Amino acid sequence: EIRGPKEARERAKKYVKCVMSQRVGPVYIDENGDDDDLVVVHVPQDCVGFVTGGNGSFLRQVEEEFGTIMFFAEFAGKGRAKQVKGEIEKLAIFGPLRARKSAELKVKAAVESKTPGYFTKHLTEDHHSDGEEFGIDMVRLKAEEVSWALGKKGSTKRKVAKSSGASVEYVGNWVHIAGTREERHHACEYLDWIMQQLQGPIRVPTKGRGDVTVMEIPYDCVGYVTGVKRATLARIEEEWGVFMMFMDRKEEVKPEGSFAKLSIFGLPRARRGAELKVMSAVEGKCPGFYTKGLRSELTKESWGTDTYKFREDELSYALGKEGATRRKLARASGCIIEYVGD
Repeated sequence: EIRGPKEARERAKKYVKCVMSQRVGPVYIDENGDDDDLVVVHVPQDCVGFVTGGNGSFLRQVEEEFGTIMFFAEFAGKGRAKQVKGEIEKLAIFGPLRARKSAELKVKAAVESKTPGYFTKHLTEDHHSDGEEFGIDMVRLKAEEVSWALGKKGSTKRKVAKSSGASVEYVGNWVHIAGTREERHHACEYLDWIMQQLQGPIRVPTKGRGDVTVMEIPYDCVGYVTGVKRATLARIEEEWGVFMMFMDRKEEVKPEGSFAKLSIFGLPRARRGAELKVMSAVEGKCPGFYTKGLRSELTKESWGTDTYKFREDELSYALGKEGATRRKLARASGCIIEYVGD
């Protein structure tokens, strides 16, 4: 049984037929169809196994990550004559525009790692898409910059993508950024700041920006919030999909009673989640810094933060073992729930 709007049902039936056809032989597709749900990637013959993965594991992983349907297929229509037997295979990617373009970039990155230059040898200069709608920007990095921009196990790439809302993929030395104009702009900015940090701490003007929350942190809590080799900040960034930077230089003289500035870049909900997590950490080190004089309060805004004050005997029960109850409440309600202070 397939339920949904007529257009969605038609697409679902088409996808089911394609998947079932794979059981008995090649899947044939009209590349010139007008359903506007398909992108085709040319994959070199010697990369097909690499892109497919053991028992299709890589394709299934990409499908799961982006919500697409992917398989190698035979094509009818004008595009068929361009395929040279034995040289390339055509990979069909079905899904919404953002999902299929993101999956396409993932596949191109895999092919490029196996056959360097296959997709990038013709690229000579940076490209930025025009218009406000969905597009793809391409920025070239130096070879020595790629590992820094990628981060440990891809952590920096994920951080830039989640905090900007764009899809970010490195195809060889070229960063491909897919999204709306605003998303691409933010992703390019964040990536540029990350590259500048190779030369040392940086300062970014935050006044007037709509993608940042600036927090004041007691100087004696900075190390605690940052963690060893930035581990605590990195964990919060990974959890909430934000990009975080302290704006103060270590060598500057800190007046007594002053605070360090922590900037949190990202989407509104993610920034608030990260901010509450930092507040909780600071309260653990400096009790009362954020909660002194705080009372239970309900916001009247459609999106906002309500605060409730627990009695001491209620807190541990509401938190649960290793925070299990708090996480359960957050998932069930769809809210961000954080306990700040005792």
